[in-house]
Amino acid sequence: MPSGRQLFYLNDLSSDVFGRAPRMMPTEHPKSAWTRLLAVVLTNGTASPPTPEITAQMTGLVAGLEQSATAPDWLADATKQAFAGGLADEQFLTYLDRVLREDPVSIAFAMKGILLGREDLHPTMRRIRDVPVLIIAGEADRVFDVAQSESLAASIDGSDFVLLPKTGHLAPLENPSAVNATIDRFLNERLAPSRKTVGSR
Repeated sequence: MPSGRQLFYLNDLSSDVFGRAPRMMPTEHPKSAWTRLLAVVLTNGTASPPTPEITAQMTGLVAGLEQSATAPDWLADATKQAFAGGLADEQFLTYLDRVLREDPVSIAFAMKGILLGREDLHPTMRRIRDVPVLIIAGEADRVFDVAQSESLAASIDGSDFVLLPKTGHLAPLENPSAVNATIDRFLNERLAPSRKTVGSR
């Protein structure tokens, strides 16, 4: 790997660590910043603002969590379905259940950023140039549907889009073998010329 160049990986572009990723991603100064990146991988992301339906569904749920010392059973079940879907592994669901019981306000904060606090990032994504980008989406994602992920991919010139079957919103946890294989294949195919050049020096 060329010295000083890195792979940028981001899960859930919408939340961006609640808005910081557009500033982390070097879209403002592409000529200097993109040269420091070998490739970018985005999983389970969207560039779209929340739909009215999502806003209506999630506003009450978030408000309930914010006011709870511990989430009641019905609220915990609804949150797990919204946040994790039905495909996440038992280990993650156990962890999520514990957080809901012990600190539901943290889940409310995350859902505000992921589901309610999103901005339209399409203009930002259109400024990405001259770096390989892979976008991985889950066919069964209940948070960001396939159309949103496809719209994200379409806004990045030359990006690769891969839709994983039987995978929801937490692809790296739900289907890690497929995610890892997809990333490996992408890196081997898109970075092979640069690797050969480096090896020949």
